[in-house]
This record gives sequence, structure tokens and C-alpha cells, in this order.
Amino acid sequence: QAQTMHQFQPETKWGGRFTALDRNPSLSQIILGGSDSGGLFRSDDGGVAWARVDSFPAMLLTDLIFLSNHVVLAASITDITPVSMGIWRSIDGGLNWDRISSDIAGTGVIQVRRFSRSEDGSKLFAATSRGVLTSGDDGFNWVLDSSPLLEDAYSVQWLTGDVLLVASSRGLFRRGSSTAPWVRVTQGFELGSDGSPKNRSWSYRSFAVSPLNLGHVYYSAEGPQLYESFDAGVNWRPVDMTGSAIDQPNGRPTLVQTVRTSAPDIFMVFYCNTWDLHAKRVRVQGQTVTYLDSTWINKSDNDHNTNLDPTQVLFDPRTYEPDLLAADGGIYRWNITEQKWYSVGGRSAGLTALQLYDVMSQQVTGNGWHEDVYYGTQDNNLGITSDDGVTWKELGGEGLVLPSEAYIDSDENARIFISDGRTYTKGHFADKRPWQDAPIPSAAPYFVQHNIYVQNSAIHQGQNTLFITFDFGETWHKLRSIDRTLVTQEPQIVRTSDQSLYLYFAAWVLDGNICCRRGLVQVRVSHDGS
Repeated sequence: QAQTMHQFQPETKWGGRFTALDRNPSLSQIILGGSDSGGLFRSDDGGVAWARVDSFPAMLLTDLIFLSNHVVLAASITDITPVSMGIWRSIDGGLNWDRISSDIAGTGVIQVRRFSRSEDGSKLFAATSRGVLTSGDDGFNWVLDSSPLLEDAYSVQWLTGDVLLVASSRGLFRRGSSTAPWVRVTQGFELGSDGSPKNRSWSYRSFAVSPLNLGHVYYSAEGPQLYESFDAGVNWRPVDMTGSAIDQPNGRPTLVQTVRTSAPDIFMVFYCNTWDLHAKRVRVQGQTVTYLDSTWINKSDNDHNTNLDPTQVLFDPRTYEPDLLAADGGIYRWNITEQKWYSVGGRSAGLTALQLYDVMSQQVTGNGWHEDVYYGTQDNNLGITSDDGVTWKELGGEGLVLPSEAYIDSDENARIFISDGRTYTKGHFADKRPWQDAPIPSAAPYFVQHNIYVQNSAIHQGQNTLFITFDFGETWHKLRSIDRTLVTQEPQIVRTSDQSLYLYFAAWVLDGNICCRRGLVQVRVSHDGS
């Protein structure tokens, strides 16, 4: 009998990583949400219930912008299906979508990261991997500015006076008018040996403009650090981040946003590093700007991680309070009474965008024979079911799930290795312990055969060293060092008649830091593990 396949997502309160949100400017209950790999979702009730927009492909969305009640644009950088990358346009409020020409302005296939719009709405800009695109007809036709300085642009911001700011992998750049040349901005930044600012941005939301002064602009840079300019991006200074979320030794900036408040002379600036969301109240009195206080707003029911990793905040258009948040766990709603974010839900709320890293099964052969099915995700926990998906148990974290063996005699003996966290669990996540890592800092372990795991190190002193363990990581044997080689695929194993092991895996051979050659590597493992 023929079997049919259908999409299925475990019942969990996480909806998958979301990266973009926007609200219909007149019909505020209509909201669109873009996910990292599950496509586009729409809510008609202010973000409580969601449904996937089937006319939009399942791909990574980086930005959404309502140009009117009917016209919406979406930006994509997915590399899973390159023919879907670029700009998509809807003329019915986000129900049906068409991709703008596959060769936008003669650029070929490009990654589109971020939109910005002039105050009067007559011009629209898009930061892309090939430069900056400009449209004067609501995104139907585009012209490319392919200046080498703008290559690999991450974010773009229009400012009063037709000033344009662009953050690219090469630094921060400013154009004083539509006819002026591009100039690298250096005032107020620490410079590197090449004369360019060290403080570059890799965020799609690098800029935010004060709602009370269109010449007062913020820029979030790696480090992480938040900068501000009062002259439309000519001169900059760092904002004092002492004690804030962005005052961290690690992490990268992921967003900066501003919003009005009910007070006519006060606005809020929201910013974060990789993990935490923070806000400051800012008072504007003439030419004087005063930072009043700060608050953490990343408290949540997010029990699978200690952080939200937020990507965008959507504000209530009436109260200016935070309303919805796009983050690792999906979409969250702000509870103003409790001052806490709550997940709107996963499959039960219509959000089905989990990024599955891995699905594996393990047969339990003891009393009550059954099959355990595990899944691993990015940022949205790991799960197990023993009853064909009716109920699920979760473990906080992310990564691949690696079986210790295909068959076990009882659930209590189920040993599963979690590659990303380098931990293993026993008894359906009941007992979580650290994986004993290989002698050199290494990548996640590869499972190759019953009780045999291989790890390859990060390149150390120009070499990549392979290690093998036969006892679940208690002891490790060094296989060999390979010059400038990165293992890129799970090894396959062959055992010969004399019980020797041969490992085969695909790898990139590096020239400097550039992957220049791919090949097949063979490693023989002798009886003593060498």
C-alpha cells in the first residue's frame, strides 16, 4: 500500500528561530513574521494565532516592510535554494507573493539583508551582498549602486537631507546626498592599521534613528559597542554601556531600535549583544540629550536557554510599549504587568519553523518493545518520543543527537550524545553529564560505528588532529595530524578481515584561510588505536 508523507512538528512551545516582524500600518492586528528556515507566517489577531503563508517558499527571511496596507516586501538570503534569494513582493497584504526578477538590476542572484525607506516614502533602499539597491516605485524596479565600498552590505539607513548610511563588511560609509560620493566614516572610531574603523557591524539592524531628531542616529558595532551621532552620521561617539547588556566581553550586536514614549521629550533605545535585550530612556531638551535609566527586558519563560538572542522588537502603535519579539525560541509576547516575555507557542499557535539538525531512532528490545525517536534543533531544544509522536519530552539546548548503539534493552540504558553541548544523557534525558573532550579543543564528535566516535580538532598550529575513542570519551587516541585540513562530513568506517579500521571522510584543504581544494581522506586505525 502506498504511503503518504506530510509535514509534522512535535508539540512544543517553541516555534523555531524568527528573524523579522512587521505590522500592517492601518490594520494593526495583521502581523507578518519571517523565520530562519521555515518561511513566512501571518497573524490576523495581533500575534496570538499564526498560519504559514503557503505562497512563500521556506527560506531564511532577513527583513519585512509594509509599504502600505497592501504592498509588502520581504528580503531573503537563503542559500538552500538560491533561486529563491532576493526580494519578494506582495500586493494583497502578504497573502500572495511574487519574486522580483531573478536578475535584480543586472546583479544576478544576490542576498538581500535589510530595507530602509525615506521619510516621505518616495525612495526605498536595500542592503545586499552586491551593494545598495534603490527603488522609486515601491520596490518593483531597482537600480544598483555597486561601489566596491558597499560590497557585502549588511544594513542601510536613510537620514534627513537624503543622507544614506551603509554598514558593510568593509566598515561604515556615508553619502551626503543622492549625488555625493561615498565616504568612509572614521570620526569617533578606533582605527585599525589599514586606517579603517575596527568597529564594524555584522547586524542587519545596525542603525536606529531617534524619533525626536532625525539627525540623531545610533550604530551598533562588533565589540560589541553602541555609538551615536548628532550630525547625521559625520561624527560619532560611544554611548556609555556600563552595566548594560552590551557591556560584555563576548558576543556580537544583533539589533538597535528606537521608539517614542507617551512623554513628548523622551524616547527609548533598545539594543542587545548576541544574548540579551536592554533598554534606555533618553530625554531630549533642545540640543541636550540625557540618558535617564536602563532596564533589562530579556526575562522570559525561555527555559531552554539562558538567553533570548533577539533579532527584532515590534512595538504597540498606541502605547509604544514592546509588544512582540522575534528570537531564538520563536515569537514572544510582552506581559507588561509581569515585565516578562512569554512564548506565543509552537505548533499550537501555528508556528512550525523548527530548524531540525537531526532525527535518529533507537530500538528498545526489553519488555514492551518500542522505538525511541530523538530530534535535535538549533536553539529550540532536543526532544524524544516513545509513543510515535503523541507525547514528547524535552532537554534544553541544541545540537545533534548521536546514538551510542542502535539497540538497547531498556530506556534506563539509553545513552545519547549531544554534539553541540558536548554532553551525553542517559535514561531519556534523566541524567546529563559532560562529554570528555579530546585533548585539543575540537569540533563536535562524529559517531561512526557502535561505541566508536571520532573528533577532529580546530586547526591548531596549522594542523587538524583526529582523535578516536572506543569508551564514550573516557580515553582518546590520537590518529594523525593533517596539514591545513578541515573535516566536513561524518566519517564512514570500513573494518577489514584483519580487524583493522579505515575511516573515510570528505575534507577541505586550506590555503591560508581559504578553502581551495576538496578531497577524500583515508585514515587507517591500527589495533592499538593509533
